[in-house]
Amino acid sequence: MAKTRVISEFFIINAQPIQTRSNPPMPRSLALLVGLSALISAHAQLPAFPGAEGFGSTATGGRGGDVYTVTNLNASGSGSFANGIQTAPASGRTIVFAVSGHIRLSSGSGGGLTIDKDKITIAGQTAPGDGICFWNNTMNLTGDDLVIRHIRWRYGKQPAGGDSVDIANSQRIILDHCDVMFSTDENLSSFGTPPEFFTFQWSVNAWGLSGHSCGGLWDINHATAHHTLWANNHTRNPKCISPSVFDWVNNVSFGWNNGFNMAAANDPTARVNIRGSWFIHGGNTTEAVYGGGLNGSSENIFKLHMSDSALDGSANGVLDTNRTNYGMVNSNSYDQAATAWPQTVDGVAGGPVIGTPVTLDPRRTAHKKVLSQVGATRMEIGSRPLRDEITQLCIDRTAAMQRGIIADPLELGLSTGTAFASLQSTTAPADTDLDGMPDDWEDAVGYNKALADHNTVLTAPETAASFFPAGSPAGYTRLEEYLHFKAVPHGSVGRSTASSPSFIDVDLRKFTSGFTSSPVFTVSGLRNGTVTQSGPGNAIVRFTPTVETSGRAGFLFTVTDSTGDNWTQQCCLLVTTTPQPRPVTWVGDGVSNNWDSASSNFASLLGPTAFANGDAVTLDDSGSNTPTLKLIGSLSPSSLTVNNSSKNFVLEGTGSLTGTGGLNKSGTGTLTLRVAHSGTGPGLIEGGSVVLGGPANSGTLPAGQLTLRGNAVITNAWPSSGSTQNLTAPLVIPSGETAALQTGRRIQLSGAVTGEGTLNLVHQGTDNVVQLRGAMNGFAGNLNFTHTGTNPGMSVVFNGGAFNGWSAATVQFPAPLTLSCTTNSTGNTFGVGELNGSGTLGGGSAGAPNYTIGGLNTDSTFSGSFTGNARITKTGAGVLTLSGNSSHNGTTAINSGALALLGSFGSSSVSVAANALLTGTGTMGGSLTTSAGAILAPGADNGNAAGTLTAASLALTSPTLRFDLSNNPASGNDRIQVSGGGAVALTGNLHFLFNLTNGTLGPGTYDLITTTGTLTASGVTLTSNLPSGSRQTLTLEHSPSGTAPGYVRLVVTGTNGNLTWTGTNGGLWDQQSTAAWSGASPATFFNFDNVTFNDSASNGTVTVTQPVAPQSITVNNSTARAYTFAGAPLTGSTSLVKSGNGTLTLNLPQHALTNCSIASGSPTVTVSSSANLLPGMTVSGTGIPTGTTILAVVNATTL
Repeated sequence: MAKTRVISEFFIINAQPIQTRSNPPMPRSLALLVGLSALISAHAQLPAFPGAEGFGSTATGGRGGDVYTVTNLNASGSGSFANGIQTAPASGRTIVFAVSGHIRLSSGSGGGLTIDKDKITIAGQTAPGDGICFWNNTMNLTGDDLVIRHIRWRYGKQPAGGDSVDIANSQRIILDHCDVMFSTDENLSSFGTPPEFFTFQWSVNAWGLSGHSCGGLWDINHATAHHTLWANNHTRNPKCISPSVFDWVNNVSFGWNNGFNMAAANDPTARVNIRGSWFIHGGNTTEAVYGGGLNGSSENIFKLHMSDSALDGSANGVLDTNRTNYGMVNSNSYDQAATAWPQTVDGVAGGPVIGTPVTLDPRRTAHKKVLSQVGATRMEIGSRPLRDEITQLCIDRTAAMQRGIIADPLELGLSTGTAFASLQSTTAPADTDLDGMPDDWEDAVGYNKALADHNTVLTAPETAASFFPAGSPAGYTRLEEYLHFKAVPHGSVGRSTASSPSFIDVDLRKFTSGFTSSPVFTVSGLRNGTVTQSGPGNAIVRFTPTVETSGRAGFLFTVTDSTGDNWTQQCCLLVTTTPQPRPVTWVGDGVSNNWDSASSNFASLLGPTAFANGDAVTLDDSGSNTPTLKLIGSLSPSSLTVNNSSKNFVLEGTGSLTGTGGLNKSGTGTLTLRVAHSGTGPGLIEGGSVVLGGPANSGTLPAGQLTLRGNAVITNAWPSSGSTQNLTAPLVIPSGETAALQTGRRIQLSGAVTGEGTLNLVHQGTDNVVQLRGAMNGFAGNLNFTHTGTNPGMSVVFNGGAFNGWSAATVQFPAPLTLSCTTNSTGNTFGVGELNGSGTLGGGSAGAPNYTIGGLNTDSTFSGSFTGNARITKTGAGVLTLSGNSSHNGTTAINSGALALLGSFGSSSVSVAANALLTGTGTMGGSLTTSAGAILAPGADNGNAAGTLTAASLALTSPTLRFDLSNNPASGNDRIQVSGGGAVALTGNLHFLFNLTNGTLGPGTYDLITTTGTLTASGVTLTSNLPSGSRQTLTLEHSPSGTAPGYVRLVVTGTNGNLTWTGTNGGLWDQQSTAAWSGASPATFFNFDNVTFNDSASNGTVTVTQPVAPQSITVNNSTARAYTFAGAPLTGSTSLVKSGNGTLTLNLPQHALTNCSIASGSPTVTVSSSANLLPGMTVSGTGIPTGTTILAVVNATTL
């Protein structure tokens, strides 16, 4: 059946409903009639996953489809998340992640990415590390059977309004453990074409950015929200629009101004449950639910059931109750329902239940569970935080009842100093068959890691023996068991042997942080191991696997606090097939300090021991007070962990480090490697320094990917010119992190560089051998070069290396650094996202490097130079300012955005594409050519200050020419000058946009384009934006084609008038018709006249009958003569000066006023507006006098 709706929205201000918007009717389709019983049956057999509840719990997701692994954070392309959606088959897809971090959705209207495929599971819990966050634009969800878990969406501070997530026309969709934040419209909306069968559970909707700050506009049919947190959204928490059934269960709303909105449409009946929920510390101390409305039969549309729900409006920092249930409703247009509406179509009692009903908790218990585990969580056992910094801050402030709506994420004061939390990625586990289940998982549970068996369905006995909760129905696949494991408290522990016993310590408080009142923990359901408990309330559980076993293990744990509230959860543990490496810690003997296989210089769990290959080695501050280790022989630790702050370790000797292990360094101390480390495993340097070599050319890093965090520093200390340090390890600098690389005398950086953090590359070279050979286009952070050496030369290697540019990076390249390029014969594209600095970017050894600058769409200034055969291509929407003197002979192409030339080019020929802009006061030693639609704006300050732009020759085809002109033809004007007698060729229409800096033109000749050489013109017309109807004569002309000297100029004759308003002849302001003025002859208005309004007029009502363009408007009136301007718009470069204590009302459809001011004592100005202007506001800028105070809003017109 179809629904057509009229929706009204109300905001609560001082408990009074104020209608603010009325939306027009819109069609809405609810596809429920045809085969509804069959539909429910087909999707009700199996929840989307254990724990999926509510109307959306029947979503199948990608069950039975293929598996796609996201391997990078790119917005598109192979291995990207977007590619995983775009290539999904009709049979379904499960998307898993081999990377953590922020994924920037593409800019543009209509959203950054649309999930329009059906049967998709997005398993954010599989991301190695801190998880996934989408930002920068809206994600649209339009497919059916979508299961999305452990994902963050954070739109971010943007000029344009937008939602974080939009849902439209989907059926069966569930969002579980997700975050939606930082929208400039609504965080999570479904408006227009509503979804059917939707669940939002165990998730956070918070910090919509003011001045809109909305949780969600929920146009829904059958929907459930349970165990969620809605925090610090001004309004729409949510705004539910006449749902068929909306079940609001065990939710916590905090810090709102306008709370739960029952928004009426034209539906005859809307059914809402509010059960077991809290409304805490909102902007209203007595009401939390409002709205309602009448249907066509004058009956209340909303049928509301409330139970076990409370409002805490005291704002006293203590969770207490002011009102309960219907006592917190501010509405007279709803009906109370005695019993909860069931989870059926239209809430029909006894009808087929859709999905799994919500497990209802008591309100107090639900509050504790919400604080414990809502949001995108990392459920693995260990030290990694449960949530990222932003979500945890939201939880902490909710628990402490510290409300606060924000306008910008920067207001949160994150430790990163940015609007982003740090989302670190660790190394993804190996998955040989790419079935979404790692090899160690498949080995442990007895699957074939070489065979993609993710769609194998578990039998009933297999389900009972799996990690699924007791009583789970059969029908889930092997992959779904792994995804369940990753979504509950879980961990891995090595196989325990008699000689090397293994265990894992579990701090249960990580998963129960909302239970703060003397929590006590008990363990039950023990499987394949033993436990001991310790710590406060027995919160620390040590699990020891049964000796010589592998596979599934774990236990149930229950937290019970002093109030009697409790919660039982699973802890799933995977016992791997191989014993965990024996952990050994360096002790040393303080004398020889040999690290070999004979000296007992380490300690294990069983006491002093010698090192054995395969041991997991730790060096920390507890070791020998002589922290120089002498390595003997080939040593193969499974891992090397150095955690030092008070001791600086040195590894030297005749030995070496080999094997598959990597290096993990933390602490503020220094680690010096004077031996080769040829390990292949990944590593991490988190703080402190790693020094390679000294006093000899020895000491290398392992070849595995190396993540740099915490201001880590790598220093090359190889002293001799005979060898070059080669860093082959790929480097990752995550978002929000800073690291430094000190090059030493000679270095090659051969590994790729990726991440979104800051890399400071300190050039210390003395031999002109600082080479960048690895791929760097994947680095999307800040790349800052500095120089402390004696030879500023460095190079990038395209030909013979893998270097491919800095297309996504913000680059600071200062003097005296000089860059050369080893290029292919055909040249290479050298992308630079944003270029700053003062260094020299040189040419190529063979073909030309094409410095393609501006892909980040930002403004930047480079005062350095380009040399050799270098080419420049300006791309992106930003402004690139070049203020240095370049000698390059390659071409310069301005393809998009703007290039401001303040310095000079040598012989480079310059071209400007359509819609691109060349501006500045610089000199081009080569030709300047425009395509049709190109823009030239001579002058400084991006063309906003007068100046001359010079080229050796000029070929203009239908350009737009922006010129500043003063009131003096001899000075203060823009000009394009062709030097050395160069030729000027004109074709098509030259359209001039003149900005009159003094508001008028003086009589005389304005030289616009000049050359002492020949000008040729083919089919040329000259047009401008100068208004007609002036007392002056304005003529654009060019020299005859084929003659010299060549010119294009503007000739001005006559002067403008100075008029004073008399108000006679009906008070009409028109052009050259009504004599309502004095001071000039004739006493009618001409465009560009200066006009004054004072107390001498007989009439203060000024009717503007047609668009007029005065040079200036002066209003100097007392209370004796109030003025009102109404009618047609004011246009052109008009200025306004208001003085006197009289009133001026501008009631016009358009204000195009510039250079506006208001005198002291003249605050009584009324303006008309369509957006965001309220009485009492002070405004400035084009169109309104600077400093004007708004006393009243007249009507809705356009500024």
